Amino acid sequence: MNRNKIIAAVGLILIGTLAFGSFAFAGFEDWNVDWRQFEGKHIDIGLVRHPMTDSILPLIPEFEKLTGIDVGFEVLSEVQFREKLFPVIAGSTIVLAGYNR
Repeated sequence: MNRNKIIAAVGLILIGTLAFGSFAFAGFEDWNVDWRQFEGKHIDIGLVRHPMTDSILPLIPEFEKLTGIDVGFEVLSEVQFREKLFPVIAGSTIVLAGYNR
């Protein structure tokens, strides 16, 4: 797996974990994880406008502070998201997408 895919996957996993509340990170300081291993990197995420998205966005600064990863994001309607997603996939750009259903 190339480095960009790993960075994107780690970012999405951590942002998703943050979205499920404080119980997910109870005692995270004691975990045997190098939180700063991708410090200075940048990831872009696309999100569909949804209440779950609204719960994730306020946690991005906490994720950035914890990991040192700069997070760019764009929130779109589902139609706009799909319109933007398909050309990106066709262009072989790395995309990890999750739909809120």
